[in-house]
Amino acid sequence: MASPVKDPPTPSAADQASSLAHPPPVRRILRSFGFALEGLATLLRTQPNFVVHVAAACVALGLGIALRLGPLELALIILTIALVLVVESINTALETLCDLVSPGVHPLI
Repeated sequence: MASPVKDPPTPSAADQASSLAHPPPVRRILRSFGFALEGLATLLRTQPNFVVHVAAACVALGLGIALRLGPLELALIILTIALVLVVESINTALETLCDLVSPGVHPLI
């Protein structure tokens, strides 16, 4: 004799809240990109040095293309540009964190 079909268990309130707290993966990824773009916009608005680095990056990349550099050379230029922008971003984050921890001027910060 076949066993009777059972109804699936009803999820608990915690399970329901957990499933609502985590959006679907695609939505999470798009949200993450939104936060990243917001961070870049903040850097461009508030950090003059970042703007200088972006301008220099555009000049370097433009010259590389104008001088017909090979794919390897262009890749190295792009990698270097990315590294400089990432380090500048980390520097800005550390400066902001230090300002939050110690608002006054400190010779070591």
